[in-house]
Amino acid sequence: MKVESDLKTLSSLLLRCKQGVLSGDIPVMIPLGQARPRPPEFGQFHLQAELFFQVSGATLFQFPSSEYLLKPNEILIVPPLVTHFEKVRGPDDEFQNLVAYAGKRSCSVHIAKAGLDKRPAIEFIQRRNPSYAGHIAEYLSDATVLQEDLYPVTVEQDAAEPIRLLVATALAHFLLALQIRTESIPPSVSSPWQEESGGSSLVHEARERVLAAYSDRALSVQLLAEWLRCSADYLSHIYKTQTGESLTAFINRVRLERAAELLNETGLSVKEISWACGFSEESYFIKKFSTYFGLTPSQYRRTGRDLLPSPGSFS
Repeated sequence: MKVESDLKTLSSLLLRCKQGVLSGDIPVMIPLGQARPRPPEFGQFHLQAELFFQVSGATLFQFPSSEYLLKPNEILIVPPLVTHFEKVRGPDDEFQNLVAYAGKRSCSVHIAKAGLDKRPAIEFIQRRNPSYAGHIAEYLSDATVLQEDLYPVTVEQDAAEPIRLLVATALAHFLLALQIRTESIPPSVSSPWQEESGGSSLVHEARERVLAAYSDRALSVQLLAEWLRCSADYLSHIYKTQTGESLTAFINRVRLERAAELLNETGLSVKEISWACGFSEESYFIKKFSTYFGLTPSQYRRTGRDLLPSPGSFS
């Protein structure tokens, strides 16, 4: 089966990364001195560090104060809250990279290839909810902090051995997480990151891509359809038929429920949280949040409560 083949490819690339990091054969770069966060016109940012391994071709990373061209057999770790924008460099058919990310409750690994707009697009993704997901995030975050402690922000420096050990440990845990079968993950209706998706492989893939790319302002049903090589009308119909929820509603639900988590878990401003969850305008985010939860983001934060069930809905 193709899924099993792609899963083996992911595991093989992660193992290659880990071994190369430990041996010193794969450079590990961490951009320092970047503003965090910045408005969405510049790019996107994530709450935790994100790891990129360039398999072939090249990726141009644009940061608030610098650029970096990630070449084959190199790793780049984007620190938490650092805005970045990625562009494919070179022929589209030569481009491939591996992206690994971990949050407090889940982690994901995906292969990216060139999209229609010269931006990397998810080709195959696997997401897991291991109990140690938060530890993976901490290993990568600690690596970025240690890099900042060891080197001046103006120096572009390959990671030292202690940093490499942290990165290799994170990669080993990503590998371990991939061994968890998706059917063994317990469902939870309170979080789209944990609930069962059901339906066909197309519906599953659409859902996984939303969970991975919800922070991207450009995310839409049309873009998902391009990634999945089908028409937007067909994808919308299949998703609604098999899940009972429209795909647009699911995108909005993921963004807003993630925003609610960030309000509880971080000190980010409402404006920064709206950017982190794919909203261009703070006022639009507040309107959608208030409709969905019955409270403004500021009111919700003051309650200090867990994620609320929604009294609202999306069509």
